[in-house]
Amino acid sequence: MRHELTAIAKKFEQFVTFGVVADMVEYTPMANNFGVSEDALPALVIHAPMNDNIFVYRQGRKIQASTVEAMLMTILEAKAVSGQVFGEDAPEMEETDGAGHDEL
Repeated sequence: MRHELTAIAKKFEQFVTFGVVADMVEYTPMANNFGVSEDALPALVIHAPMNDNIFVYRQGRKIQASTVEAMLMTILEAKAVSGQVFGEDAPEMEETDGAGHDEL
């Protein structure tokens, strides 16, 4: 996932700042403020601090570069509303045994 999203981060670096919260234990309150459930990680939330809008990628769905890029374009073109959920049409996240992880 990191490799896919890095390309998007570079493409949009003039317009948005990407941040990663990798420690759900230490930053649980932050995740909870954005409506992220610990039961369905990884999660993606976009926060627009200038108007405090939150845009959520459906938890439990595979985070794909094409879907994230479409989400960003919708938000940047001011065609999204706060609280809007994206990624509904993305495939379900595959279950893992927890043995591996993607370090950022």
